[in-house]
Amino acid sequence: MIYLVVTLVLLITAISAGGVSFRNWRELSRGENLVNAEARGREEYMALIGVFVSFTLGIGIIWLGIPLAMIDLCVRAR
Repeated sequence: MIYLVVTLVLLITAISAGGVSFRNWRELSRGENLVNAEARGREEYMALIGVFVSFTLGIGIIWLGIPLAMIDLCVRAR
């Protein structure tokens, strides 16, 4: 159970960090969406990398959290 709580805390942290990075990127860039994103300055580049890193970490946290939920279900079924 504690593993699932830690996983959720880490996922919430990654989502909030991605939101902050996205907000910073929107304030700094002239682009409308992430599809055509260009980072022209250092600050804009750091914000854009923060969006991509937090997205990647969020996917990784979900991917590693799935077995924890499955193990808990298997223990209950047993």
